[in-house]
Amino acid sequence: MTTRIIFLLFTLMLSSNVLATQTGKLTFPAMGLQFTLPDGWSGQQQGGGYYIQSANDPGFILLFENFATTTKQLKEQMNNGLSQQSIQLKRSGDFVAYKKGNKKGIACQFKGHIDNAGAQAWVISLINPDGPGLSIVAAASVKKSSDKYKKLATQIADSVVFSAPDVAKKDASTKQWQQWLQNARLSRVNNIADKDINKHNTKVYKLCRNHTFYYSHNSRSSIDTDNSFAFSSTNNITYGHWQLGNGKDKTPVLNLHYDNGQTDSFPLSFKAGKVALNNESYAYSRIDHCH
Repeated sequence: MTTRIIFLLFTLMLSSNVLATQTGKLTFPAMGLQFTLPDGWSGQQQGGGYYIQSANDPGFILLFENFATTTKQLKEQMNNGLSQQSIQLKRSGDFVAYKKGNKKGIACQFKGHIDNAGAQAWVISLINPDGPGLSIVAAASVKKSSDKYKKLATQIADSVVFSAPDVAKKDASTKQWQQWLQNARLSRVNNIADKDINKHNTKVYKLCRNHTFYYSHNSRSSIDTDNSFAFSSTNNITYGHWQLGNGKDKTPVLNLHYDNGQTDSFPLSFKAGKVALNNESYAYSRIDHCH
């Protein structure tokens, strides 16, 4: 659970003019996601999530992407709790395995405060083997909460259908990749241990909607023996502009033009929730604000 999601929750709780615009079965091809809203509930995309409300029932339901690939990672995320300014929600129940057909995930209850009022939520996080997973938060004040919110979250989870995102398909167009990469963060971490030498390399690309990008390469090395210890660290940051093109076989290609004059071109592919650049797999996530 990230702080950006909690900030979004806080914003939505304070908002009195959230306009619900969608009902029924919803499909998002770029994410490879389909789900159905419960009867009497409607919603719309808000920032980095999807906000759902009812004209008759209190509380709200929030859906957002998660990038976990194992139940262990989901548990680690949930153990971090939901915390940002006036929101303090912590896991208050045991983990419950979720499984429906070929879908699996983890569910549990959260309790705490939202804007100084007692609140609780039922959270279900699903793993998607072909791309970003989905987390579902059904929340209400303690006074108005009930098992109904657990049932609502479960109902949505049961309706979820994962498929390969458009960009994961062999015929994915440059236009689809264009949408997918706007405000995207691509990160890769390599940890190498060789006897007494440990190396840690991190590469991060942030691709902004205005087609500027930020690249960071951090490298750390340490030597730890019985007789000595040494540590070194370097961090290189560069900026530039990015654009998409097509390769000879019409494969979308990411072209990077660094401000220092260097250029890179990477044929794009997407598998198991990661983007491949030059045969290296990068974890994919979204950025709310990117300049």
